[in-house]
Amino acid sequence: MTRVIRLGNGRDVRLGEYVRGIKRAMEDDGQLFRHGLTGWWPVQGWEIVAEFRQGVHDRINQRSGLADTPAVGRHEALYGAIAAGRINRRCQWCGQEFKPKNVNDMCCSDSCRRDYK
Repeated sequence: MTRVIRLGNGRDVRLGEYVRGIKRAMEDDGQLFRHGLTGWWPVQGWEIVAEFRQGVHDRINQRSGLADTPAVGRHEALYGAIAAGRINRRCQWCGQEFKPKNVNDMCCSDSCRRDYK
């Protein structure tokens, strides 16, 4: 089974060819390529890398469920996820996983917080 990726210009590209192209764009970001990932016009390597990173961020946001939330509401959505206990973090000091009580909690307990600072 061949895996393909459809680019913004409608062209299907094999996964290996896609990865090689991204690596070439990362190695020589000033090189001019025939087309980018989202369009048909000539672009430089740094633009391809930026398009690739934007695509990665879009896929992460879609997976997390925050993609449909407007940018203004994402902060409230994060607070709601913490309040509902759906987010776990690792303590910055001891490495233990814990459920934060607010967005700024980076340590699992007061004793770890004192030792961390």
